[in-house]
Amino acid sequence: MTKENSTSIEPIVTLNNYAGTLLSTGEYEAALAIFRYALLKTEDILIQDKNEIGNDMPAVYEKATSYSKSTASKLPSLPLSRPSQTSVEHDENTDTEFIYRTPIHITKRNVDERDCNEPELHSILLFNVALSYHLWALEGDDSASSKKQQLLKKALKLYECSFSMQIDSWSMSITSLLALVNNCASIYKLLKNTKRAETFYNHMLSTLMAMIEIGEASEVEQLEGFLYNASRLILRDVVAPAA
Repeated sequence: MTKENSTSIEPIVTLNNYAGTLLSTGEYEAALAIFRYALLKTEDILIQDKNEIGNDMPAVYEKATSYSKSTASKLPSLPLSRPSQTSVEHDENTDTEFIYRTPIHITKRNVDERDCNEPELHSILLFNVALSYHLWALEGDDSASSKKQQLLKKALKLYECSFSMQIDSWSMSITSLLALVNNCASIYKLLKNTKRAETFYNHMLSTLMAMIEIGEASEVEQLEGFLYNASRLILRDVVAPAA
């Protein structure tokens, strides 16, 4: 990323971080509006880069541009509301599962040190929009409602787009990887796709075990939440034979 492009993404980074603050306080409608606008501005930069680089453009840039066309410009404007106080959260005294609820924040240092390029910024915005839809869907109590199902499916599609882009660019932090896998598993479970949910949870469990084995578990933010969900797989496998 050139210095000129570094400067051009700074306003988008500011928008992302501000929208993330709004999302954290439950201002879903305002957060989504800003994330959507930031996605469209990122698309402009990606198209400009494509025109300048031409055939030498890395594949991840091509993928980011295609995702822009299929997601950013077509995300529907839905009537949003503030979350209730009963949103699903991990509670040690209940059987609810852990959901990663923290929007990705980009620091000035990330921009200054070129740690955040345009495709990565786009994947971050996709994650944050997905998280917005996901958290809003969790607000309602009726898991079978058509609106909730619609929101969950939109969130899942955007999570998977973000995951694919970050894997391609090898820029994903371990926490981001676990957050995407965990939240995708949670949505598949809510959509009654148990087999797919277990595939994601098993992937998360193996990743956590690897991090623990090499002594880098401390690098994972909100580790206890991920371990809580993963441990349910272990306990199920232990208890099942005895039952």
